[in-house]
Amino acid sequence: MSTPTSQSYDADDYWGQAVTKLTGYPMPSRKGLFTGLSSKEKSPLFRMSLDKISVQSVVNAAKQGSLKSEGQDYDLYFYTNKGGHVEMYHARLVFIGAFMSDNGRSRGLEANESLSGGKYKGKYGDDFDIGPLGQYMGGPGAALGALIDSKTTQGASFNGASVPDANVVDLNSFRNTAQAFDRAAQFFVDQTEILAGWQKSLGSEQSSWKGQAAGIFWQLIHQLHGNYDNYKEQLGAGDKFDAVGEPAFTPKSNHSKQLMAAQQTLLTQGKSLQTAWNAWMGRNEHDPHFYLIKVLDEILAWLTAHNIPFITATTSQGNVITPTTTTTYSTKDGFQEPHPTYGDLTDIQNWAKVGEEAVRRWNEFIETPHPDIEGLQLGLNGTAQKVLSDLNNAWIDATTPFETPLTTKNTGSLTEFYTKEKTEKAKEETDKNNKDLNTALDNLNKGIGDMGNNVTKSLNDFGGGPGGLKDLFGNTDTKDLNGGSGNGLDDQLGKNLTNDLNKDLNNIDKPGNEGSTEGNGNSSHSGPLNPLIPPPKLPDNSVLGPGGGTTSLDKNRNLVTTYPNGDRVTYDPKTGKYTVTPHQGKTTVQDLNPGQSVTNPDGSVTKLNKDGTLTTTFKDGSKQIVDPETGKVTSIDKNGKETVSELNPRTELQWPPNRNNHLTPPPTHQDLNRDLNRDLNRDFRNDLDRDLHRDLNSLGGNSHSSLNNSSSGGGQNRSGGGDYEEYDSTFHPGGTLGAPPGTTGTLPTGTGTGTGMGSGASSDGSTPLNPMMPMGGMGGMGGMGGMGAGGQAGGSSGERVRNVLTESGPGTRGGSSRSGGRRGADEERSARRARTATSSTAVAGGAAGGTQGGQATGSGERDRVHWVAEDEDVWGAEEGGTPTVIGR
Repeated sequence: MSTPTSQSYDADDYWGQAVTKLTGYPMPSRKGLFTGLSSKEKSPLFRMSLDKISVQSVVNAAKQGSLKSEGQDYDLYFYTNKGGHVEMYHARLVFIGAFMSDNGRSRGLEANESLSGGKYKGKYGDDFDIGPLGQYMGGPGAALGALIDSKTTQGASFNGASVPDANVVDLNSFRNTAQAFDRAAQFFVDQTEILAGWQKSLGSEQSSWKGQAAGIFWQLIHQLHGNYDNYKEQLGAGDKFDAVGEPAFTPKSNHSKQLMAAQQTLLTQGKSLQTAWNAWMGRNEHDPHFYLIKVLDEILAWLTAHNIPFITATTSQGNVITPTTTTTYSTKDGFQEPHPTYGDLTDIQNWAKVGEEAVRRWNEFIETPHPDIEGLQLGLNGTAQKVLSDLNNAWIDATTPFETPLTTKNTGSLTEFYTKEKTEKAKEETDKNNKDLNTALDNLNKGIGDMGNNVTKSLNDFGGGPGGLKDLFGNTDTKDLNGGSGNGLDDQLGKNLTNDLNKDLNNIDKPGNEGSTEGNGNSSHSGPLNPLIPPPKLPDNSVLGPGGGTTSLDKNRNLVTTYPNGDRVTYDPKTGKYTVTPHQGKTTVQDLNPGQSVTNPDGSVTKLNKDGTLTTTFKDGSKQIVDPETGKVTSIDKNGKETVSELNPRTELQWPPNRNNHLTPPPTHQDLNRDLNRDLNRDFRNDLDRDLHRDLNSLGGNSHSSLNNSSSGGGQNRSGGGDYEEYDSTFHPGGTLGAPPGTTGTLPTGTGTGTGMGSGASSDGSTPLNPMMPMGGMGGMGGMGGMGAGGQAGGSSGERVRNVLTESGPGTRGGSSRSGGRRGADEERSARRARTATSSTAVAGGAAGGTQGGQATGSGERDRVHWVAEDEDVWGAEEGGTPTVIGR
């Protein structure tokens, strides 16, 4: 028995194609069904004998037609007239592949009955094969029945042909796969809820416990929650779906819904094929011998109408000599031969046309619509075409969710998050420093203005007010104090100092004057810390290609080629994505795998090599080999000359630079202001001391020594030889100079009973802070009153302690702040620069207010090596690395 190979149906046989595709059953070629059912004369469906017999004028109708004689399936008689000679023939036909009845005669197929069997030998040794025709007729019923009833075509077979295991159609697989997607969707639903609970318990990203390790853990939970929630949305998990499929199944995801919809469509279309097959098999037309009999009946009817009745017999009587009676035959008018369709019936080769006509009609019934037959309105082929079309369209919609793979919303690594967080933190600190700088500049302008006003007032009080020079030297005219020059000390000092100081301050404080610098003297400046020195930039190298395109690396080390017309091509070596962005049109993205090539907008061709480099071949034959990892570019011109260059990625440098960066940053506002105030204070002190000594020396002697020895303590005389200790130039922003922001303008009164001039003790027993002198405790002349016995105030050690600039606020302890990275570092450096003097003369308030936080700065020379207990981070970690343990 012959077994058709898989998918051996004819290209134009839609019925066979549909049955095979929906069930996997191997429908045989319809064109080859009758090859094994033809005689040696190539007559399909029958073999025959053609005999010339004695002429008879009358043909017994009872002897003609189907099953009229024993051993034959069909008998035909007909006449010929060749040159006036009439002959008579008998055609006897035996059907091939027909079933035998109980009495040994052939019979036609009954309704819903199919041929079965395989190869066999005929009476005269001919080989015949009924297998393919039986498979074509009955195979679809067996396969479609298995699909619809058992939901699988596993094991379906008919007449020796079965569904191969590789082609089995299993409707249950749709359900199983749908359930797998539902399990995945439910996993994301459950895990999203769990992660949401974790994230809620941990708090927001800005919670008080936030530190480096804790922040990374929070980011991990946040990223997983976001990705899982996005997966859930892509799968359509949580949506409501109706039951679908057989048996009914309620999907829990969009993917399972589409799978079950595809199953339902396949089942529905399979039923459409089954309905058409049942209608076809329920009629005689499914048997090709039915059409053979019809063709033979038509021939018989033609012979009866145009051949047999037109024969005339003439009988002659013999004479005495020859008494024999002779009958001769002739044709009458109306006699016809040969047959208009099949030709000369005496030629046995022409009888093949009879069988071919029967096969043609059988095929025609399969291929044409039958509007009046229920289930066959479109015919077998038409029904199959519609099924294939409907199934294809439905499955296009059903496969849409599967054409787009699930995408991960957030693919960033924890390292990237850590780097980004550090960058944002540095930016926040920079912004805060800029804000603090602007505030300090505002305070500087105000403080300098107040100092200029108080210089004049203090000098005037010093020259002529109570406790001034007049009281010190008696009622001596101030003109005499200057040797009769006519200008008093008050007038001289006031004019000289205030004019010079105001001139300098005006030059500093007024933009546009000589010496002013925008951004340094303007306290409202919000631009770069030093606009005079712009941020440095790394070389932004690119390579020019023969076509005019420029190739460079962006900051992500993606390879970017820009063409003269504005087209741009980007290759991401991490993902293999090759993106073409035309200056006009739609951006296209494709995966570039090793060994693959892509054509660029300028006509050049780029190939991804196995080592990760890209080779671009240009139209002129030149090449360019780029290694995105190292930035190395090897250019080979059309003559073979090589040129090697390097690409630096486009980098946006941090500004101001990180202190750990190898680049040396330019001076900042804080640096400039520190130097400015140091110089101003030094010049002011030197000018003051110089003018005082000049005027006092003009009086003669060392009268000025009483100024330096006015304390009840035995302080050292500092007037001789110009031994003046450098003035403390530390800048103190905000409020009264010399006091921390937010404090009152007084310091505790020293333990000594200062007797020097201008002790400045207030009525409440405290020592007023003079805004002109940072040390405080000076009423008329800074640094000389309010001193205790021994030249000390408030229990000072006698060392001159330099104040350290700090800022008040949360987290500030002892003049340093852990909460501000840069500020704390500046304070530590300032503390280490603090100097101590061995002079026995102390400045009132210097010892009592060693630092603005109230903490002595005797430890200013020491680096801080550890924090107190309350400074520990519980959740976070300090800068410099990512701890592997969360918490303490």
